[in-house]
Amino acid sequence: MHCPKRLFVIINSVIIIATTAISVYAQSKSTWDNQSEFALDKNPNGAWVYGCLDKENQFVPYDSTFDLGDGIIGWCMNDDPDSSGNITINISDKTVVKHGVSWEPGQICLHPGLFGCKAVLRWTSPVTASLNMRIGIGAKSKNGAPTNIEILQRGNRLSQTAMCGFAGISRNKSGRFGANPEISYQPSVLVKKGDTVDIVVSDTGKSVTGHVALSLSIFANRVVDSIPADPDTDKLLQSYWIAQTNVTSLLDLNNTYGFDTKSVLTLLR
Repeated sequence: MHCPKRLFVIINSVIIIATTAISVYAQSKSTWDNQSEFALDKNPNGAWVYGCLDKENQFVPYDSTFDLGDGIIGWCMNDDPDSSGNITINISDKTVVKHGVSWEPGQICLHPGLFGCKAVLRWTSPVTASLNMRIGIGAKSKNGAPTNIEILQRGNRLSQTAMCGFAGISRNKSGRFGANPEISYQPSVLVKKGDTVDIVVSDTGKSVTGHVALSLSIFANRVVDSIPADPDTDKLLQSYWIAQTNVTSLLDLNNTYGFDTKSVLTLLR
């Protein structure tokens, strides 16, 4: 059957437009969520990587999955969730309490391993942008076992908090105790394409360590070609994290580090 040249051109144009639209859509992703995007069939999983920091503080992606039953599944290293630590999710529609840990439906928990291994959820930025982040962390071990929480950008520590207590559901009732069972952040930060943001859970030197639930949502509110050229980019990125809770310190960045405050304010808006 002969295809008229004009019809062929139209069909070809439609294909090109559709392909371009798909490509633009793929590149325009601007939100990420660790719970809704969790996967057990691949690691890395898009912008997310599930892994641990070993004794030399080197990041190693997890290579094994495991099943605790009742809808609790997760990632670990070498089929050993105790030694390497683990990242788990409750895929059921009910709260599950096992091994002294409370998982609510859809909830992701991180648990550090033995011998100093730290559980890590890593997000790698596919864009250079200013971001809004919503981070919620809650202690989920019913014995209130302590844990240490660090937030890193490009390996630089932005925040460190010791958690102690419990914030969850036990015996069908909501429970909360301890000095610091829940923490939350809503920072605005700048990232360069390829930058990593790590949520790191480790022990506090005690014999017992806890599980912590983590929700992390990331929104790119402005994608840019580059961030301002400054004498110390790493210090700049750390300062953005600190400054977002303190307008005075943001305005003082220019005097303190010689940064272009107007560029900072423009990018964070």
